[in-house]
Amino acid sequence: MHKRHHDCVSYGVVARAMFFIRAGRWQMTEGVKCRFLAVFCLVPLLSPVVPFWGVAEAAPGPALTIDLDLSSQAVMVSSLAPGIADFTGTLRLDPAPPNPAPINLSASVDKGWQACCTPAAMTVATAAAQAFSVTVTVPAGTFSDTIGMLNVTAEGRSNGTEVRASVKALITVMPYFGVKLICSRNSQQVKPGTTVSFSVGVRNDGSGPDSFELAIANQSGTSGNHLKATLSATSLTNVPADESRNVTVLVECPAGGVLEGERNTTFVLVATSINSRDSGSQVLAQCPLHVQVLPGEQKRGFLPGAFLPGLVLAASIAIAARALKMKTR
Repeated sequence: MHKRHHDCVSYGVVARAMFFIRAGRWQMTEGVKCRFLAVFCLVPLLSPVVPFWGVAEAAPGPALTIDLDLSSQAVMVSSLAPGIADFTGTLRLDPAPPNPAPINLSASVDKGWQACCTPAAMTVATAAAQAFSVTVTVPAGTFSDTIGMLNVTAEGRSNGTEVRASVKALITVMPYFGVKLICSRNSQQVKPGTTVSFSVGVRNDGSGPDSFELAIANQSGTSGNHLKATLSATSLTNVPADESRNVTVLVECPAGGVLEGERNTTFVLVATSINSRDSGSQVLAQCPLHVQVLPGEQKRGFLPGAFLPGLVLAASIAIAARALKMKTR
């Protein structure tokens, strides 16, 4: 822009001078006229070398660029353990600074997750790429499908000029799975011919909706002298995270009692996460349910078997007394 403006001014001055010379307003000798014209004709030719009004054009400033190896990353967390996302990157200062340039690195995530750069500061002396790393910690228990935006910034000063660059990346939290069985009263007594029930809460401790399969792990049998445990539901579907569903375990004792070895029985309720199994792992929970079989009660009323010895004794005494009476006659 300076050169173009300079050329216009130069040619304008020359044209005006020629007008005055031809008009005879300037009285010059032929030698003076030639020198005058030579000077003004050389001005446009010198304009690329000497900028307008003697102001030198500024050299282009240094450019700072920064890159990450990944534009996105998936992280697995659990209810107890955090997840870690590691990124590597490079920064470059071009052209190379005449003097070593200090550059500071910082990282942040819009979700408030902890993020740090290593190193946090470096000195750049060449145009070669400089390596760094970024570590992001995703808190334990973060819900699945949560997306965090990572922002990495490099800034410093090179050759008297402020330089700054930034880059972004996405972090997606993968689902984790968990199940917990809650029973406030897991030990009860039962009498022959009666039943007892256990109420068990099935809690989804994962980070997203899940379904669960339920089963009694050690069912001895369903007939004869065995305790029989029955579930009110063998599956629960689409249970939201941090919510519970209740199931009932009904234990029936046969009227004739049970085998001697089953008077104290522990049933084990097992809940399995279906989504975890589909993802290649298996997450389950177990809850023991203790049952004690009490002795059966005797029925009230006339029981011949119980009074038979007494009856025999009484009959014997009556017969002996009668025989003695007859003998005394």
